[in-house]
Amino acid sequence: TGVNTSSFVVSPELVVANFTHFVIFTASSFAEQTTPSSHLFFDMSASVTNISFVDQDLDDMELGGTIQWQEPAHVLRVTSFAIHLSVGAVGSGRSPLIDGRRVPVGDNEVQMQPEVALSDFTHLVVYTSSLFVEQTTPASLEVVDIDSFVSNV
Repeated sequence: TGVNTSSFVVSPELVVANFTHFVIFTASSFAEQTTPSSHLFFDMSASVTNISFVDQDLDDMELGGTIQWQEPAHVLRVTSFAIHLSVGAVGSGRSPLIDGRRVPVGDNEVQMQPEVALSDFTHLVVYTSSLFVEQTTPASLEVVDIDSFVSNV
């Protein structure tokens, strides 16, 4: 990018398409190098799987209970997980659970306190995060609200 520059920053979420390498050319005012140096990069993807939740809050339109998931197979660059309710599987209109706290790698369950309003939410979503960025498309589970009532008392 400039004279005497020996590093550059790659923005998170850079679309890599089918590319596999960075190539670096040196140039002068006369010509550009014909054989560049190259660096193979690794584009990592990590999502949780097997999200489970059984509603233990017996009130209609309220949730509560344990949310569990299986960590990605490779968590080398994963630092935490964020749990939200959302309007749809891709995280639209999301609202953080557990007071917005992130769950560290190594923990694969959280307790949702009872009486969390379901409102228009339809899914639980879990995002993985690295030191640089949060995953753009979460893993999701459709929420089933279980209610119970007594009659003929």
